[in-house]
Amino acid sequence: PNSSLGEVGQELGVEVVRLHKDFTDLTDDGIIEQIKEYVRRSPGTSIWASIPCTVWSTWQFMAIHRYGPKYLARLEKRRAASMRLFKKFVEVARVVRDYGGEVSFEWPRNCTGWIRGEVLSFLDEFGMWEASFDGCDVGLADDSGHPIFKPWRVATTSKALAVNLSSRRCKHERGYKHSHAEGNKTAKTAFYPKPMCHIILGS
Repeated sequence: PNSSLGEVGQELGVEVVRLHKDFTDLTDDGIIEQIKEYVRRSPGTSIWASIPCTVWSTWQFMAIHRYGPKYLARLEKRRAASMRLFKKFVEVARVVRDYGGEVSFEWPRNCTGWIRGEVLSFLDEFGMWEASFDGCDVGLADDSGHPIFKPWRVATTSKALAVNLSSRRCKHERGYKHSHAEGNKTAKTAFYPKPMCHIILGS
């Protein structure tokens, strides 16, 4: 509801419609049809998606090892829910593409969800450009202003966006000690820094 993309959109005069869990159930077929109809009425509308990545974190390997089969069974249910949400995104993305808009999807670079069959099929179907970039070069920092590295990856149908984001790799000297995205800092890295939002919307 308070996304940085939305705030920067207001600054730039770009209409941003925010779809999030506090807004509605984005796995509901009726809601998805309403979103598709909005896109049809507004040709050229683009979509940017980022769904929760916790269940695809590499830390889950450690959690599975530590907590065993019961934990894995619960995790698989959560992963199935994640893929249901992803498939709804793809439904909308097809309409966005057909009506002249760009499609972009973001997750951390080391997210294991990238190798899911559903995701690989999506990348192939849409012929995506891919951008790998680092948080510290797009303004991501902790409360004291110390840069956080955070490796991001975006798949997009926009070549301009892919080129502009791909140029934003860490430029610190070798051995530089970044702040770590851990503890209470982790949730904050879910918010895009404003320089990153300007690149996205400007592209």
